[in-house]
Amino acid sequence: MLDSKIVEKVRKYVKTNELLEKNDKVLIAFSGGPDSVFLFYILNSLKEEYNLSIELVYVNHKIRDDVELDISFVKLFSYKNDVEYHIKEINLGKLMKENKLSEEEAGRYGRYKVFSNIMEEKGLNKVATGHNLDDNIETFIFRMLRGTSLNGLKGIPVKRGNIIRPILDFKKEDILNILDNVNEEYRIDSTNLEIKYTRNKIRNLIFPLFNEINPLFKEKVFNLINEINDLEIEEKNENGEFILIKKLSSQKIAPWAYLFPGWTLKFWEEVEDCLIREIKEETGCDVELNGV
Repeated sequence: MLDSKIVEKVRKYVKTNELLEKNDKVLIAFSGGPDSVFLFYILNSLKEEYNLSIELVYVNHKIRDDVELDISFVKLFSYKNDVEYHIKEINLGKLMKENKLSEEEAGRYGRYKVFSNIMEEKGLNKVATGHNLDDNIETFIFRMLRGTSLNGLKGIPVKRGNIIRPILDFKKEDILNILDNVNEEYRIDSTNLEIKYTRNKIRNLIFPLFNEINPLFKEKVFNLINEINDLEIEEKNENGEFILIKKLSSQKIAPWAYLFPGWTLKFWEEVEDCLIREIKEETGCDVELNGV
């Protein structure tokens, strides 16, 4: 199904980042959306090479009216591809109340709890999620606008414990093009278009503005994320400990001020005012940039 060049790109990425080992038993977080569909075919293309066992899990957050269409899609997809699947539900309201979390945080907490339970029950050893390059940039911008340390700008890790992200360097538009070119079906989550969620505002309102300024902004930010990750490695190799990272993590900062240390605080305050005006004029939304 996948072009040989795509498979080879993934094979190198997996090997470089040590994401898979022989006989791994992988649980794919599967929403039925383009990212998780693409992720399945990516791992399935490496199944024989690594002797993988693959299972899917769909988590119902019970916040959409069309969720049954998702579930039907997951069942049909699993049948067509001869792969075992799990359908689970989480109670967002209960999770939010008991753990004092936002809706987004509760959703993430609940999903990973489900993953952990299935892995223990089925004897699986890895979880694969469909985070892509756009998600990584979205996270970077989210943290940057909220105010964070340089350590917080390392982006989404390609690997953390038993969680792997094999398609993290694929842009969303490329994933869509690959699937559309082979007429592969997938589901679209309507809540991704709602701007009540912060990440959706970044994706649907801020990304287009950045793209107007520089169509290559995603590549630029992605390269910056990699440079920040490399900085941590260089510090560790040279000094034996993350001295710089620890120093910058001790306070809320304007991340770009560390990238351009020669520019004054007054300059960054003017940049902040300009950003707020521009975003408000373009979107009509009130914006507050904390720590910028």
